[in-house]
Amino acid sequence: MIDSSLLPLAAFPEEVIIPIVAIVFFLMIPIVAILTTHQRKMAELMRHDALPQGNPTNLPNMSNLSQPQNFANNDIYALRQDVQQLRDMVSSLAINLDNMNDRLNQQNAIQDRVKVGE
Repeated sequence: MIDSSLLPLAAFPEEVIIPIVAIVFFLMIPIVAILTTHQRKMAELMRHDALPQGNPTNLPNMSNLSQPQNFANNDIYALRQDVQQLRDMVSSLAINLDNMNDRLNQQNAIQDRVKVGE
């Protein structure tokens, strides 16, 4: 059989061990809460430090993306440059489309005047 001197908790009666274990678990709750709160705050700080600084939304100013600054890796920088190029392209295509519509409207107006004069 097992020698009870080798197991110090086995020497205590069950009526004493259960309240002691309950008290230890009860005291562990605030410690775990403090540790998880600390871990969450540290994660937020690490996330905040990884974001680029400068403008209120913590997004980089797309007009001066000459070098990757404060980005986690170069892939994000490359994607941001691609998005900026797409924005520029869409803007120029929208301007060209407006110009074409203006020319078409002018040609239609001239044709209408010619038809009225006939």
